[in-house]
Amino acid sequence: MDDGRESVLSDPGAFQRAVGNLIDVGQSVRAKELAMDFIAANPSHPSGHLALSRILRQQDENQAALEAAEAAIALHPDSEDGHLFRAFALTSLGRFAESEESIRRALQIDPNWAGAHATYANLLSYGDRNVEALQRAELALSLDPDLPWLHTLRARLLLYVHPRHWTISEDAVRTSLRLNPQSAQAHSILGLVLLRGAKNQEAEDAFREALRLDPADPLAIRGLSELVKGKSPFYRPMLWFGQMMSRLGQDGQLGVLFGLWALYETARAVVPPGNQAAMDLLTAVYFGFCAYTWFAGPITRALLRRSYPWLT
Repeated sequence: MDDGRESVLSDPGAFQRAVGNLIDVGQSVRAKELAMDFIAANPSHPSGHLALSRILRQQDENQAALEAAEAAIALHPDSEDGHLFRAFALTSLGRFAESEESIRRALQIDPNWAGAHATYANLLSYGDRNVEALQRAELALSLDPDLPWLHTLRARLLLYVHPRHWTISEDAVRTSLRLNPQSAQAHSILGLVLLRGAKNQEAEDAFREALRLDPADPLAIRGLSELVKGKSPFYRPMLWFGQMMSRLGQDGQLGVLFGLWALYETARAVVPPGNQAAMDLLTAVYFGFCAYTWFAGPITRALLRRSYPWLT
């Protein structure tokens, strides 16, 4: 063993830097070998198991990543990293309740850890607990305002907690892009926000930029395909009306329904008596339009995000 490698294996700080550098440059195989060597040389130190858990999770070996995190916790029960890495693995395995318990444990150890609060916010958003998730994201940002992906998460959550105030969400995602302009996810969320504001050309530009950065970005692909369909003379009015009604909220939709009822009664008064076919057509159009008005928000969400249950 050369002196450099021996010094890395004998110094936890040097090991963490070395393995982190290997992970950052995509050398996961070498990073895994180094982690295994560190564990063999330091069986009672949790750092090797933590590094191994991180590497295994990146390789989608989530059960093995969970076991490595739990090995680190067994050696150091108050390791906040251990509990958070355990939460990451549990989330990837779909075991959300256990993941939440692990994050709570990490926050008991360090209540001011922005990363743990951010992870908690992300987990809550999976369970459609968007109000709680938004509160947690804002707490994390108060502790560390320079986490770009957290601004993106806040933007998405704002969009669904306060859908009528989409400009606040736009401000949040643009903050994220100032911090990290190369984030495909942020550009995709910007596109989604601009769709809510019916700024369709700007939304298209945002989705195209996301696809330039990541040609496989699923939200950008879906959003752009809906915008292309929205250029159809049949699809476009439906999309525009859905966007407009979703911004009005429940009170605004009720106002539109009352207005439609007044128009319906006026039309009935001018239809010649005995013209049943005209009355049937008028009634069908009225109730169909009412139904679409009432369900415009859900229908628009289904049209734009039907492939993304985490956004509904």
